Amino acid sequence: MLYGTSLGKSSPKPHRSPPPPLFSSPHQDIEKPAIPYKQGQKITIFRHNPPPPLGRPYPNSRALTPRKVLKGLTQLEYCLSASPLEETTNSQEISSFVVTKELALCDGRGAQLVVVDNGLVAKIYDPLYYPTYHKDTSIRADVVEWAERDYSREAAAYEELTGRFGGTIIPKYHGSWTCEMPVDTTSGVTMRPVRLILMEFIEGSPCLS
Repeated sequence: MLYGTSLGKSSPKPHRSPPPPLFSSPHQDIEKPAIPYKQGQKITIFRHNPPPPLGRPYPNSRALTPRKVLKGLTQLEYCLSASPLEETTNSQEISSFVVTKELALCDGRGAQLVVVDNGLVAKIYDPLYYPTYHKDTSIRADVVEWAERDYSREAAAYEELTGRFGGTIIPKYHGSWTCEMPVDTTSGVTMRPVRLILMEFIEGSPCLS
């Protein structure tokens, strides 16, 4: 049996709700500082033990902040009020680097990638520069949980693979770290904890280019 409309008669068009506004980059946040990981920036880092991998399918998780709460805060306000999971920071193991090259630096892209002066790549999971909204929606993202999830999973992957494959089919891994990034607020300078990993810098062209 064939289903269809009778010839000569037009079927009524279905009613469509207008699509939600799309946000490919964060909404205006007057207080948000420019990305600090520019060429010439010096950053002091401390060895950090990341949490076990977060989010499905892993058993470890972090409670998401209610959307109503997120909606009432700028991204900077939220990042100042919700710190990443603490785990263990070794304050005795300190290092520093200077950014020498910007590989992938953009507000709203997620993790930032820079080359540093010891010949390594720093991948910086700063929630302040993660996308404010979930892709193609007007739903605010829990950027602190998102950044923590990315950091914990990638650190775990490198820890698992580096012994067998580090320096061959994957870059050599140089550990997980944390730093304190200053931000000006109405009450003065506030320090924000930001997680990162260090890995070998490999010259070449991306596979997709």
